[in-house]
Amino acid sequence: MNAVILAAGRGERLRPITDTAPKCLTLVNGKPILEHELDALDAAGIQECTIVVGYRGRQIKDQFGPRFKRLRLAYVENPDYGTTNNLYSLWLARNNLKSQTILIEGDLVFTNELMQELVNAPAADVAVVDEYRTELNGTVVRGPDKQIQEFILKSSQGSDFDYSDVSKTVNLYKFSKTTMCGYFLPGLDRHVAAQDTNVFYEAVLAEIVADGSLRMDMLFPDGCPWMEIDTLEDLQIAEALFKSPSRIPIKQKPVERSFDWDRRITKRSA
Repeated sequence: MNAVILAAGRGERLRPITDTAPKCLTLVNGKPILEHELDALDAAGIQECTIVVGYRGRQIKDQFGPRFKRLRLAYVENPDYGTTNNLYSLWLARNNLKSQTILIEGDLVFTNELMQELVNAPAADVAVVDEYRTELNGTVVRGPDKQIQEFILKSSQGSDFDYSDVSKTVNLYKFSKTTMCGYFLPGLDRHVAAQDTNVFYEAVLAEIVADGSLRMDMLFPDGCPWMEIDTLEDLQIAEALFKSPSRIPIKQKPVERSFDWDRRITKRSA
């Protein structure tokens, strides 16, 4: 089993922090988001991880190098990060994705326990999802008995969309070798061949679930906190969720705002 982390984007909504560093190096209680993710992968026994970089990618390579603890790290460049989306970043890493794969987006903080649950999940193909709440924004899934029957991207959620029976994707997945090589990567190929690169990879997941190629289970966090960090508000919420007295104080410029600390999950348009 290997892993891929998509970390090419600029993170405009995290400015001014991302004016001088890539989004995945944003500190959460003194520890970069990417280090949180790599720690979880290492703790779960994953040995290889590909990181797709773009904006200020050299900083990521310089900070983490070829190894992190027991993890061997490889890097793939997306030079077109400003005009493409994560479907293209994932496609660029295709040569490193020919086995069972954990897919993570580079702006997530979550517990080691959640990663271990994903790795140990008995189903071959699994998406981590959580309860939908009204403040959430982005791709949702629907299906009975914790099995996904439909991926619905934000672009397909009209003003009268019924959210009563959907769950929100966390952007953390496990894919079998069969799914990755037989269906997911070929789906990415089709979009890239059509020059449809400024879209989310969930577009492919929606297609292969709809045509019956992919049967994917849902995994709910069940008390394991997680946070997608898109904004300065998200960052402060994440620091409350993952507070660790043993870490050094963060050195990023503090944000003097008042936030709703009950919001534990953030939004992403897809």
